[in-house]
Amino acid sequence: MAKSPRTNEAPDEETGQDSITAASLDDASKQIVEKTKEKVGAVQGAGGLEKWNRPRINIYRYLATLYSFVIMGMNDAAYGVGVTLRCWCNTQLTFGQGSYPIPPFVGYTLAAILNNKIHLKFGQLGVATIAPMSGFGNGLEDGGWNSWIGNMENANELLDLLHGAYGAGGTISPLIATAMVTKGNWHWYTFYYLMVSPGDYPHKADELRVSPV
Repeated sequence: MAKSPRTNEAPDEETGQDSITAASLDDASKQIVEKTKEKVGAVQGAGGLEKWNRPRINIYRYLATLYSFVIMGMNDAAYGVGVTLRCWCNTQLTFGQGSYPIPPFVGYTLAAILNNKIHLKFGQLGVATIAPMSGFGNGLEDGGWNSWIGNMENANELLDLLHGAYGAGGTISPLIATAMVTKGNWHWYTFYYLMVSPGDYPHKADELRVSPV
């Protein structure tokens, strides 16, 4: 019976001040929560979540994302009409030439794998720089801008406008491409000159215009 108290006291003597009580654990948890809140507040700013117009530079950033999604929609919607117009112009198609969606598919797959690493290393500016690369750049934009806007106030409404911009681009692209070939007597590929370099397009007018057979 005399040995029992010694056995019970031994752990206390060995641990000393290192023993953790429920109260100290609770205090440590509260400190972690408070520090986390401070970090989140520092990231979000004193006013809470970002808005599309706060800070002010977000206005230009958001408008730029809308423009990029219009271009993305125009590019994606042009594949089908491009193949159709080539056939209408009696242009011979090989398998490789008719497989337009393959490069974007590969690009989007790579973007899904590398998106996080590129964001961490190069940030939004890096994504915007790589964006002109068809497929891969579009995949980075698609994931990056959706994530950025999804963390804003009124995210649902802003994302609706963003995807509406994509839909607008996808709607007007086939109409423009079809009119250029059927009404303007341009080559089928002239639409891509317009997409890549609108300013240089008028200077190539005589070279690119033909009469379809």
